[in-house]
Amino acid sequence: MGGTATYLAQSGDYTRIGNRVFVDLILSVQLIGTGSTTVISGLPAELAVNNTCTFNVGQIALSATAVVSISGVGFGTQIFLYSKIAATATDDFHAIFGNGTGIILSGVYRIRR
Repeated sequence: MGGTATYLAQSGDYTRIGNRVFVDLILSVQLIGTGSTTVISGLPAELAVNNTCTFNVGQIALSATAVVSISGVGFGTQIFLYSKIAATATDDFHAIFGNGTGIILSGVYRIRR
C-alpha cells in the first residue's frame, strides 16, 4: 500500500509457469497512515501484469467502507481494488483499507515479455 502503512501480516506467494503467474496474498493492516486505501503495490517488476486481469478477493475483514462486492484488477505492478456499495450499481474506487483491515486475495495473470 506504500506510504507509512504498517502491517500485522504481509505475506504472498507466487508460482510462475511459462508466461502465467499464480498469486496468493494475505495482508492485515495495523495502521494505514499515508498508505493507499485502494491499491496494493509491489508485484515484482519482472513479473508485471501484461494486460488488465482480475484478482479474486476471498475474504475482507474490517473494510473502511461497507461494500457489497469487491474485486481486484491488476495492471503493471499494482492491484487496484474496485468495489460496489449498496447505494450504487457500478464498481468504483471506495476506501477499502483502514486501520485493522485484512484481505485474502488470489489471481492468475500473463506477464509482460
